[in-house]
Amino acid sequence: MRFPSPAPCFQTTHLRHVAPCFVKVTAIRATAKQGITLAIGMGWLSMVIARRIVRTLLAMLYLAAGVLHLMMPAPFIRITPDWVPHPASVIALTGLAEIAGAAGLMQGWWPRLRMAAGWGLAAYALCVWPANIHHMMMDLARPDHGLGWAYHGPRMVAQPVLIWAALWAGGAIGRKG
Repeated sequence: MRFPSPAPCFQTTHLRHVAPCFVKVTAIRATAKQGITLAIGMGWLSMVIARRIVRTLLAMLYLAAGVLHLMMPAPFIRITPDWVPHPASVIALTGLAEIAGAAGLMQGWWPRLRMAAGWGLAAYALCVWPANIHHMMMDLARPDHGLGWAYHGPRMVAQPVLIWAALWAGGAIGRKG
């Protein structure tokens, strides 16, 4: 099997030099002694990097949201639907859940814990969706329309994306093997 010559940024044998390079390359064959073939392009390495970026951004988002839930619970309590019992306690618990999920996503020792964190954050995003809908309905019913569709429309669309991103970043979906 013949492999194309590597792109100039792949002339090194150290993978740490490969990571920043997003050049489309069909394959690179390491020396026979190493006995590996790296498929790169929109393949393995770029997906690892993309997953790491999404995981980091998601963890930062949930960490910030968790801290806000704990430090400034009043705005979250205001948008909690009436049927939720003990809103202040629920808001505090959701803040802790967000922080725990962010920590679970970012830890690098146990892939199964990372996957569990992804599942947990996906379930969390699904469970708080009614509060987001309630907030939108309350806001848009105001005479001034509150934050308006420019805020609530993207937020409603983003919720399924957050669910998918948590599952993907945690490794629950999109992995081969």
